[in-house]
Amino acid sequence: MNNLIENAVNYSKPNSDLIIKAEKNNESNYNIKFSVIDNVIGISEEQLENIWDRFYKINEARTREDKKGSGLGLAIVKDIIEKHEGEITVESELNKGSKFIFKL
Repeated sequence: MNNLIENAVNYSKPNSDLIIKAEKNNESNYNIKFSVIDNVIGISEEQLENIWDRFYKINEARTREDKKGSGLGLAIVKDIIEKHEGEITVESELNKGSKFIFKL
């Protein structure tokens, strides 16, 4: 959760909205669904395929100004969630925002 929130904050503009939700999940075998939603930069469809790969960074033109990320965060998040028998997905539209959803 911390990594998803940190990414949303780091990739968002000042004073933009960030929504964090936890809700009972009735759509599958999972009990709870968490969502981290931003409404700023989004991720292109081509890049979505790779965001879970270790050391993958979104192209330089869209990288944070500080460029501190190693490209490991989302790979580790996915690994931890899957080790707890959960699943994580992302919905995103370029220049509109992203919604990371994980279920446990």
